[in-house]
Amino acid sequence: PAERAPSARRRAGRQMFASSSDTGKDEPLLPRKLSRTHTAELMDQRSVVVGGDVRSSASVSSCCFNLVLSTVGVGALTLPYSTARVGWLQSAVLLVVFFLVSVYNLFLLDQTCRRLPADGQGSNTSTYADVVACVLGRGGAYALECFMLMYSFGLTVSYLGVIGTEVSEVAIQAFGQQVAGREAMALATVFVVLPLALLPESALRHAGGVGTLCMIFVTCVVVAMVPWQTAWPPSLRECADAAGPSHPTEWVSSAGALLDAVPIFAFCMNAATAFVSIRARMAPAGPSGLAAMCGSVRRQPNSGSVRKLIWVAQVIAVLDYAVAGAAGYISFCGRVPENVLDGYKPGEPWPLAARVALALQLALAASGVYVPLARAAVSHLIVGLEAGPPEGRKAAGTTVALLLGMAGVAYALDGALELPLGLTSAVCTTAMMFLFPALCASRVLPPDASALQRLTPRAFFVVGLIIGISSTVSLLAGA
Repeated sequence: PAERAPSARRRAGRQMFASSSDTGKDEPLLPRKLSRTHTAELMDQRSVVVGGDVRSSASVSSCCFNLVLSTVGVGALTLPYSTARVGWLQSAVLLVVFFLVSVYNLFLLDQTCRRLPADGQGSNTSTYADVVACVLGRGGAYALECFMLMYSFGLTVSYLGVIGTEVSEVAIQAFGQQVAGREAMALATVFVVLPLALLPESALRHAGGVGTLCMIFVTCVVVAMVPWQTAWPPSLRECADAAGPSHPTEWVSSAGALLDAVPIFAFCMNAATAFVSIRARMAPAGPSGLAAMCGSVRRQPNSGSVRKLIWVAQVIAVLDYAVAGAAGYISFCGRVPENVLDGYKPGEPWPLAARVALALQLALAASGVYVPLARAAVSHLIVGLEAGPPEGRKAAGTTVALLLGMAGVAYALDGALELPLGLTSAVCTTAMMFLFPALCASRVLPPDASALQRLTPRAFFVVGLIIGISSTVSLLAGA
């Protein structure tokens, strides 16, 4: 039996490491290993666009590409609005802060993966859900399922509302047909999102990747639409597209505006759930061949390669958001709408094409990523973590019920983007970006860890908890 490590400060019920009298090595005392959940499988499939099996030894460049695609997204559309609420200088500070937060939480996840015991195939560290279940046990796995259900539900509500707005605008500008946003949302849900969501999950495996490419196109349009002075030398015409008088503002001293904006910045830079799956595809360092195949060594990627992956991918992502946010803000300044595409004049071809791409991206993301994740979470919460993917009538019934609820909330919010996206991020993104990585990293610390090593993830957890609670309260109070 394992003995208590001399330097351990935790009580036996909370101690995660012990010293083996036979080997003298520190091994984590983890909860009983759980079977991989369907949620973990979906997270794994939807996180990786380039590359296949966990043992494929993907290059750092392809992993960077996957991580960038998983990080950049619809947050670029509402980032200019958040910038207008807090000022462009404060927005830049927040973007840098959450860039560093993202880098740190990915390092925490990498450290956690390296401290987990090998199981022969590396499945303990193949997905974010695997890591949480391995370290935090059934309680952590059920908590993650709850957050994934809320996250998927909230994002789909946001997406359906925006789809309704975009389809309505496209119908008016391209076909001269007056269709209300709520009606367009209902029609798109019934005739596009629902049929796609009822397809086999394998049919939409790359829906997230295709949608992200559409989002990159939308971002390029926003950047290209920045107003320039035609006379030589060319220069930016600040606020030229604003609907009324406006000017750039450096800093807005408003606690409420700051708390409302913080979840959007967190949402933009969140890469935690995709990172573990992408990391698992990197070439393992150290011994290979029969020893690695038999699980006698831990199949972990080279630490330098992982650091390169984290820094390069997150630098590209933060630059993408900085350019998109600045382009949208400089065009409209303080009069930028929640969705920056709503600010452009009707009839302009590139914004119209961007609306079509955005509607396609959100429809694919909702039907191919978030509805399946919500469906899996409902099944696990009702039947149990060991339940397989719902099939047949059960899957169809769950899908219809979920989309009815999501569409009902989106209908009530009338296409609003900031409120559902902000609430979802305040509650769920902070949990997945701050709380779970910090908890997991704290639980697998070796007994000889320094005081700083113990304090840092705990402080990270507390900061995330404060941000989540205060932002949620602020958003609800201002609703």
